[in-house]
Formats: sequence, C-alpha cells, structure tokens
Amino acid sequence: METCKTLRRLCLTGAALAALAGTAYADDYAVHKVTIHYGDLNLNTEAGAETLYRRINGAAHFVCGDEGRSLAEEHEWQTCYHDSVDHAVETVHSPLLTSLNKGHGSRSHATASLITMAR
Repeated sequence: METCKTLRRLCLTGAALAALAGTAYADDYAVHKVTIHYGDLNLNTEAGAETLYRRINGAAHFVCGDEGRSLAEEHEWQTCYHDSVDHAVETVHSPLLTSLNKGHGSRSHATASLITMAR
C-alpha cells in the first residue's frame, strides 16, 4: 500500500515536470499519470501561481481517484491527494506556488474524532 502511495506521488510529480501521459500498473493498482503544462504561466505572478495550483489540484483529483465511502478510504484518498499536491508543488520550486499551497494546506484528515476522559 505504501508503495502505491509513493508511486502516485511520483507520477504526479513526473507529470508536473515532464510530458508523460498514459497508465501504468503496479501491485494491481492503476497508477494514472497526468501532464500538467505550465510553460504558458508566469509563476512570478499571483495569477500564474494560482492557475498552476488549480491545475495541480485537478490532476491530484484525477490521480487519486474517487474519495471513497468508508473512513479508511476517505483517509487514504486525503493522504494521496495532499501528498500528491505537496510533492508536485515542491518540484516546481516557485515561492508563490509554495506559499499558496501552505495557505490551502489544511491537512486535517480526521472526519471523526473520539475523546476519552477518565472521570
């Protein structure tokens, strides 16, 4: 399972930097690759960074698939999504894009919480 998550992150990262498209298979899991073009953007402007951030988010939604219905599936999807976005943003080396990602970086994966207290 960890191998699959790592492969997903690498696929999104590779897509952000190279022109690779298609589908590969590893450990019975489909790993999608997405090409994210950003040569048309000026990443030194907020508009350019925001446009690339939207593209990366859309690609992460595609790469990670459906969110799932159970808490475990939701957690796995959230982890895939955030790790993929974070890794792709890091590979671009844009201060504005990194700042934008940190601003949207609510990494709370919990959809439920139980609190125990001794009386």
